[in-house]
Amino acid sequence: MVEQQVVYIYTDGACSGNPGPMGIGVYMRKGKRVIEMISQYLGKGTNNTAELTAIDVALEKAIFYEERYIEIRSDSEWAIKVLNNQYKCKQLHLQKILKLVKEKEHYFSYLKYLWVPRKENTIANELAQSSVQKKLK
Repeated sequence: MVEQQVVYIYTDGACSGNPGPMGIGVYMRKGKRVIEMISQYLGKGTNNTAELTAIDVALEKAIFYEERYIEIRSDSEWAIKVLNNQYKCKQLHLQKILKLVKEKEHYFSYLKYLWVPRKENTIANELAQSSVQKKLK
């Protein structure tokens, strides 16, 4: 696999209160080229709902762009551990989102879920935060 083939997707979920108004941020790049930036308000929910939804949206976009080599990077340790089968997700509403994510995994030739520190996830974080802040104004 060549480094230029990998699409790096940074995701984040934001919530004002927990539960509260929530949104997602997705930043996709291939090499130095930005593929897409998403800032989307989701309604009322929990932070974990937003984190998993951001990853689901990211995978959906990767499929849309016909990308086969994906690395999801998130600062949500919980979401990454759930996706890497290190934690069990017990909440029914989160299991539904997790199922949507897992159904997309077969599409990719290479898919990795990585935890990154928040300082490496600033663009996705800003996109997620701004989606909530715009709605609160």
